[in-house]
Amino acid sequence: MAVIIEGFCVITRRDAIERKFPGGWDAFLEFVPTRQICWDQDIVRATFMRAEDATEFLNRMIGQHLEFMRGDECIDISIISQAGSLKRNTPWLTLATLNHPRIGGEVRTASMVGSADTGVAAPEGWRYEKSLYANLMVDLKDLKYLRRDGNVDVYWHPDRKEEIYVGVVYPSVPSAARTEQPPAEPAADPRVRATATRPWWSHAIANIRAWLGRTS
Repeated sequence: MAVIIEGFCVITRRDAIERKFPGGWDAFLEFVPTRQICWDQDIVRATFMRAEDATEFLNRMIGQHLEFMRGDECIDISIISQAGSLKRNTPWLTLATLNHPRIGGEVRTASMVGSADTGVAAPEGWRYEKSLYANLMVDLKDLKYLRRDGNVDVYWHPDRKEEIYVGVVYPSVPSAARTEQPPAEPAADPRVRATATRPWWSHAIANIRAWLGRTS
């Protein structure tokens, strides 16, 4: 089977979670701070709207005994964005592009090398027409930051004359694309699921290619 790649994704091997993560699979599901998660029998994908949140989650996974890099290869975890390629050499992952009437449009997928299952996993309730594939992506550097509204950063799009909403999972981690920061907030408890005040798929994601160039 494969998982749909959307936004900024952290992909983890399930066998590594079961062997290394304290408390195993069930504890991992409680640890993930976003509901935009899906999995097959081999890998699990957590999606974030901000590159900074994806990087923070990756670092927290490393803190739970998962291994990111050994030499020039990803061991337990890999990172990818909807618009980019794999950030690091990940010999256990295969990427593909899929366009099927039942999906509703063209999407990118990731699967374990050698998987014979042709199914595709997506988060519960996922629909193409309300996904990030069907909504315009913008570069936040071209927008004006307005405010933080709960777990959402609000920007102004000068050309479209409308607000752009970006879901925030870890409020204490600032956005590199934002020049004006709201007051610092307490670090999010990783055991608590953070949800935006608006549907996640209505938000814009930004700086995808830049993120691929700076994440380590």
